[in-house]
Amino acid sequence: MNLKLRTWKWSDVTGMKDLKLKRTGVMLVFFLLFTCIPCMASAQSAASLRLVSEKSGSSVTVTAAVDSGSDISAVQFVMTYDSSVLKLEKADLQGAYQSMMSAMNTNDPGVIRLAAASASAVKGDKNVFKAVFTVQKNDNTVCRLSDVVLGFENGEQQYPADAGFDISLSGTSSGG
Repeated sequence: MNLKLRTWKWSDVTGMKDLKLKRTGVMLVFFLLFTCIPCMASAQSAASLRLVSEKSGSSVTVTAAVDSGSDISAVQFVMTYDSSVLKLEKADLQGAYQSMMSAMNTNDPGVIRLAAASASAVKGDKNVFKAVFTVQKNDNTVCRLSDVVLGFENGEQQYPADAGFDISLSGTSSGG
C-alpha cells in the first residue's frame, strides 16, 4: 500500500494568494473585537479614586473617595507621600468599607498599601479611606495614587490611571 502525503498551502485552503492582505484583515477584525465591542458592552461607567485633603493646625487629613455610579466590592491602591514633610499618625478604612476583609501596610515610610474586598458591594458609601498626618516641615508636598484597582459586584474591574495630588499646607486642596 502506497500512501501519498500532500503538503497543504494556505492558499489551497483560503483560495487567497495574498497572505499579507489576509493577515491585515484578521488583525483589523481582532482589533475591533478587542477594543470596540467591550466598550459598547460595558455597563460600568468610568470610576476613579480621588484624594481630598484638609489641614487643621499641624495636622493634615487625607481622604480617599470613590467616584463611581456603581457600588464597589473591592478596592486596592498604593498611596505615596513625602515622609520628610508628613508623618503618618493613623490610617483606617472608613464607613461601610471597615467591614471588608482588608490588609493595609504602613511600615515603609512614605508608602501606604491597601487592599480590601467583600462578598457584597458597599452600597452608596463613597469614602473609602482616611489618613491623618502631622506636618513636620511647612512645605507643599505631593501624594500619589498608583496601582488602583476597583472591583464591582458583577465581577468587572477597572484600573484608573495613576494620579498625583498636590497638598498645600497653607490651606485645603483636592484633586485626583
